[in-house]
Amino acid sequence: MAVLDVPEHRATALSPAGTTQSDAALVTTKHAIVASFTAGAGIVLQQQQCAIFEWGTIFNGDSADAVLIYPWSGAAFNGQATNDPLTLPAGKGAMWVYLNTTTLGVIFS
Repeated sequence: MAVLDVPEHRATALSPAGTTQSDAALVTTKHAIVASFTAGAGIVLQQQQCAIFEWGTIFNGDSADAVLIYPWSGAAFNGQATNDPLTLPAGKGAMWVYLNTTTLGVIFS
């Protein structure tokens, strides 16, 4: 059996930073694993420019702390207020779906 190994489909390690959307660590890949960070730290998704279905995943590999996930500036998750973060608990994952330039859908595990 062949294993599909496409670089853009591999999760990359990322260290969350900051406590606001403006200073959170930028997620530059579609799939990321976060770990070893201080409580209250965050990540911000990079704006997608696409004409096809786009999605990504985030896994919180930290054993104790939740991470804040921010949409890109001017966007919102699941109909929440613009720029509001979601809280991803320790040991949990989330899948986000690009719906348009200002809306992302998120499913938590």
